[in-house]
Amino acid sequence: MHLYEDLTRWYHLVDPADDHAPEADGYHALFQRVVPRAKTLLELGSGAGNNASHLKRHYARTLADLSEPMLGEPHAQPRVRAPPR
Repeated sequence: MHLYEDLTRWYHLVDPADDHAPEADGYHALFQRVVPRAKTLLELGSGAGNNASHLKRHYARTLADLSEPMLGEPHAQPRVRAPPR
């Protein structure tokens, strides 16, 4: 787990949030078919929140991840704290 946390500050270079726009559009289309009146989104294992960052115009979001540093990334807002280990 430490390697993941140690590399958090470089994560945006390896996996840019903009690369997730098509994937997030697919999720939104699926959510609209399955739960068309949904107003909130809970993403467990959200990492830096790259998918959820594209869904913020559609849903109030809550993100959770085991890595506290990943939840500090700008796209992971709003977030919940990582559970104690």
